Amino acid sequence: MKIIIKKKSSAKHTISYIREGYQDYWIEADNFLVIHDLCHYAIEISLQFKNAFWGLVANGINPSIFENRETRNTLNLSNEAWYAEHLANLLLIEYTQGKFDDINKMLEQSLMQHNPSIPIIQFSIVELDTVRALLHQLIDDWQAVNEGDCLSLDFII
Repeated sequence: MKIIIKKKSSAKHTISYIREGYQDYWIEADNFLVIHDLCHYAIEISLQFKNAFWGLVANGINPSIFENRETRNTLNLSNEAWYAEHLANLLLIEYTQGKFDDINKMLEQSLMQHNPSIPIIQFSIVELDTVRALLHQLIDDWQAVNEGDCLSLDFII
């Protein structure tokens, strides 16, 4: 799947999803959503998740389903999707406010609030640092994109 994020300063950015065998799709996105989606990308690429946000979209899920809480809650999400979503939120907090002393503990607390039956996972320091490094690189790449230009990423399952 090709992910194309077009920067627009006078309006919302656009994220296009080009998927073989599925209809192409695009959404408008503010800066927060772009960074959030880049965070998902960093997590899913670094941790080789196949069944989280980008994997679902690559396999034909219409991205618009995630825009509405009610429709999103009807999905039977994999554990990977739960881990990726909660880890993405925590990494975005880290990015704006500084690193957690124990992000695994924060992840456990977050998951238990929303899905108490999910098995708890512990990510190694190496895994987390790999995700953080890619996330920071992606954000730097996005910030370097000029108005009207695009950041293009490939997500291969």
